Amino acid sequence: MKYSGLIVLLLVLSGCSWFSKDDKEVDSTEPAKLLPFEQEVTLKSLWSKSIGKGADDKAIRLVPALAGSRVFVASADGNIMALQSSDGREIWKVRVEEFYPEDERKQAFGKDVDVVTGGIGVGGDMLAVGTAAGEILALNQSDGSLAWRSRTTSEVL
Repeated sequence: MKYSGLIVLLLVLSGCSWFSKDDKEVDSTEPAKLLPFEQEVTLKSLWSKSIGKGADDKAIRLVPALAGSRVFVASADGNIMALQSSDGREIWKVRVEEFYPEDERKQAFGKDVDVVTGGIGVGGDMLAVGTAAGEILALNQSDGSLAWRSRTTSEVL
């Protein structure tokens, strides 16, 4: 009985690769060489738009969303915009901080903290973003007005 725990432990560990001598085996498979190809399509940039401060090298990646003839975009520093997809014309622009009373802004958003941390999601007549304040904001696609906001348990990524 005294040694049964030790025996069980040795049996379990013996199945692990810790005791293998092949730990340093390296996969020497070479990648395939790129084959020559003919360009079939020429791409042309129709428009470009600066939205706001990016997330620098942080893990946050805010991807635009397309709904109908509009592109919805957000920047880490709190800008949300609706753009015409054909020419990039600004339809509306809001700042996330505008949806918070002054006393909440100071608590919700620190000096060097990204404001928008998740999104953009679109559906129905709304778009949604997540904030560092731990909230999801739903905006009306037509004018960027706040439809609702809801608290989560932590920041939204």
